[in-house]
Amino acid sequence: MNLRNMTLYSIFVRNFGGTFEGVRQDIPRIRALGADAVWLLPIHPTGKAQRKGSLGSPYAIQDYRKVNPEFGTLDDFNVLLTEAHARGIRVILDMVFNHTSNEHPWFQSARNDENSPYRNWYNWSE
Repeated sequence: MNLRNMTLYSIFVRNFGGTFEGVRQDIPRIRALGADAVWLLPIHPTGKAQRKGSLGSPYAIQDYRKVNPEFGTLDDFNVLLTEAHARGIRVILDMVFNHTSNEHPWFQSARNDENSPYRNWYNWSE
């Protein structure tokens, strides 16, 4: 399939009952709309420190190797993937690596060690 001709359906999990299961249940309807892929906005846990509002920004990622427990478990996410793939829907994750919480291990390393391999991943100012 030519990626330029794909129809993407953008999903913010909180708008689907707030769970991977809520998204999974809607996959048949999304496929019926003609979507070739779903684009999941950030599904990772978000930082709590310096949060704006009660939920914070979905782009203030605390750990890219985990899923937000509010949405379910990694097993729940894999069930969603299986359902989407069974219906011919590709799954794209929105991962903006320069958007991390100040609680993320990369940020912590960069802030605390000038020789950190992550130091240049961030802009620093006094």
